[in-house]
Amino acid sequence: MVNLTEMDENGWAQIHYAALNGYLLSVERFIEEDPELLEYETGDSKNSTPFLLAVTGGNKECVEFFIKKGAKIGVQNRFNQGPIEILLLNKNIELLQFFIDAKYPDLPVWRKLFRFLLSDSEEEAKNAAECLQMLTVYNSETGTNPNWELLRNEGGVVALVIVLTRIIPDEDQALTSATGIKILIDLLQHSKDDAILSLAADCVARLAHTRAGVPHAMISIDAVEYLCALLLSPLERVRGNAAIALSYLAIYHTAERQLLHKCRKEPILMKVLTYYSRDRKLPTGFQNGWKHYQRVGLPEIELSQLNLVNQQLKTTPQEMHIIELERDLIHHSSVDDIGNISNNCLTPMKEDISNAFSKRNSLQVPSENGSSFGH
Repeated sequence: MVNLTEMDENGWAQIHYAALNGYLLSVERFIEEDPELLEYETGDSKNSTPFLLAVTGGNKECVEFFIKKGAKIGVQNRFNQGPIEILLLNKNIELLQFFIDAKYPDLPVWRKLFRFLLSDSEEEAKNAAECLQMLTVYNSETGTNPNWELLRNEGGVVALVIVLTRIIPDEDQALTSATGIKILIDLLQHSKDDAILSLAADCVARLAHTRAGVPHAMISIDAVEYLCALLLSPLERVRGNAAIALSYLAIYHTAERQLLHKCRKEPILMKVLTYYSRDRKLPTGFQNGWKHYQRVGLPEIELSQLNLVNQQLKTTPQEMHIIELERDLIHHSSVDDIGNISNNCLTPMKEDISNAFSKRNSLQVPSENGSSFGH
């Protein structure tokens, strides 16, 4: 009779090779003959269970079998790598989505993904960014992505803000930031969820007054266009956050010209912008450009459009107080301020984000004349 617990020179038994390679029939037979093999660890430096090896091999049927048999899914190897960490390192989107949909309490997929995104390890942060992009890609057939709401609820947009406010010392981290920017702008462009739109606009505003690279990147992929569309949203918070974001982006010449062009074509947008800017004036260059357009002539605002906006802009004192607080928070961002973006988004990640902020370098905030000063 074969000794199923016998290990070879690598510290592996037959169950380990079968699990890694997805040999489901062999795995089933081994477990049936000796149920204790379910948690039988390798004798190498990792001490991996058969379940972790099945995850590493990426065979979904084999993974499901181990779960059905009661394998410990929250287990980690000696390097503190559990199934989600392994899948992120391997960029296995299929199994990541499987665990997202399964919603196992022992496997908080998004929380672990965001920790990777905030990691000091370039490989972990880069892989997490690529996985996040693939998990949140826009579906042209459905017009949405079911993971977007999860991204918001679990603090993913906030995690992007942390990543994007870091100084980028090399190409890998630059790619990570570019991925994060693309996800943020995709949410502005495609999401139909008002809470997501409001949060995304809020995050753009926060990023728009950090170092110069991020605002220019957002501007280059049409952030102004999508934010202008949100100025006519029926939801107060969405309009206010979009206006604040645009007022910061308009510091930069390209965004200034884009915004002026949009406002000249649709003067009603300027009405909304000035309404929400109030005590924080729009950039001087933008105001001068608008005065020029007023001198040379502007198209008339349609009466129906004007009535609609006038009705929407009847903000209560309480609502305007919230908008003004939001503007102040954005201008003086801190960990606690960012925690006010969403009631739920920071709950599972507060400690991780606090640590990330404490490690980051001082931000450089651009002024209207293009110079910068310490934040």
